[in-house]
Amino acid sequence: MSDREKANEMLMAKELKNLQFENPGTNQVLAEYGSIGTSRRKRAVRQKNEQRTERKDPYHDEKGKLVVNGERFTLCDCLRAACSGCHWPCPRCV
Repeated sequence: MSDREKANEMLMAKELKNLQFENPGTNQVLAEYGSIGTSRRKRAVRQKNEQRTERKDPYHDEKGKLVVNGERFTLCDCLRAACSGCHWPCPRCV
């Protein structure tokens, strides 16, 4: 092998060494994931506390009647409060 070939080979080895991947280690990767988890946990706790403070009025009582401003309504399928109940004819009887 000539001196020129040896020099080219050494130069090639040096360039290949510079191109190799250097692992930064798991500490950096875990630190990034840890901060994500922490912010997620904080956000979850904050949302849970916000839900506790909100007072929600129920739309229906325990019997299924509609509750509006404290009044209970039994609604027909037509959704009119004054309706006593719609009686649709049977499709077979018409």
